[in-house]
Amino acid sequence: MKSKVRILVVDDEKEILRAIRRMTFEIDLEMDYLASAFEAIKAFNDTPYDIILCDIKMPDMDGIKLLTYIKENFPTTSRIVLSGHVDGNFIFNIIKNSIAHSYMYKPWDNDKLISLLNKLKSARTIAINEDIMEVVGSIDILPIHPNTLKLIKSGYPFDEDDEKLYSILCNDPALALRFIHIANSLNAVLKPSTLSRAIKNLTKDQINKILEDYLNDKNLVLNMVEGSDLQIFWPYMMNNKEIIIRLYKYLFDKAISQEYKLIALLFDIGQLMHFEYSSLLKAKEISHEKLGAAILNLWGMPSDLVECALYHNDPYNKNVTNKDLVYLIALSNYINSIFHNREIQGFDWKGILEHFGKEESEFEQIIDTLKMKVMN
Repeated sequence: MKSKVRILVVDDEKEILRAIRRMTFEIDLEMDYLASAFEAIKAFNDTPYDIILCDIKMPDMDGIKLLTYIKENFPTTSRIVLSGHVDGNFIFNIIKNSIAHSYMYKPWDNDKLISLLNKLKSARTIAINEDIMEVVGSIDILPIHPNTLKLIKSGYPFDEDDEKLYSILCNDPALALRFIHIANSLNAVLKPSTLSRAIKNLTKDQINKILEDYLNDKNLVLNMVEGSDLQIFWPYMMNNKEIIIRLYKYLFDKAISQEYKLIALLFDIGQLMHFEYSSLLKAKEISHEKLGAAILNLWGMPSDLVECALYHNDPYNKNVTNKDLVYLIALSNYINSIFHNREIQGFDWKGILEHFGKEESEFEQIIDTLKMKVMN
């Protein structure tokens, strides 16, 4: 593994390059600065970079063509647009077509740009090796459940305030992640951390263009073979979400937030990906936890969600920062494993109950209550 993450900044305005150089001077990153897209291609062919930060309007070759070249030839590279373009549909198409993973506006906010670079650096740290980045870098869009496609067909086209659309998103992690990722990139000031905000961030036309991808490509629908591991796992994943919501109410005596509901839906996205790309991942010995955390980080998801994806099966890891949330997810996952007769062996549920100030004797009551509400 490389000791430092290498970043290339490409902009024909040398004042911009100097400003970014000053801003990132004290960051532990290896950064190079070029004023030409052709120079950038030559530099990549010599030694590929981990991250590229690129302007759109440049005289020799525009940023769209450069990033498309990088995507096709160096798929493990994280791609960021830094541009003065403020047209929502222009930005929407860049993200929807996976030309870039993220979009930052000029003039930029120094703290937000540094935060984004650190998040992408973290994604590569999570990945541990280039094998994981090779997988997540090649994924533009995750497939949805066949029933989700049926619901899309029956309701298409949707309005921005359509409650049916919100309900569909709440029951399909892949589609929810797609909406959140695109909506995040369209709003550089306030990134939506809930599904309802994500929908409000999109126009009717943008919403339906996202859905058209699934309507027009049968490869974007999961192959739910009767009796397959994937077909068995899907209800397990949906039950996990409901258990988390109800267990939160029990532990904290209040309703779960919309932000945490999204985490409950998305934290195990890596397991879903593991089924879809099983042959490739088994060959490379990539865990679903690291896979999920890497793609969530790459697509700009909140750090709490990334942490839950990475540590929900290792809640006592010393690197866990939000213990309340990770412990909640881990305990819910354990309870769900009991409900489905696949109990996780060696799980220390007693330590988590102690963390929340609950007695061991309460555990059976918790299980019985949740089973009655979730499994019936």
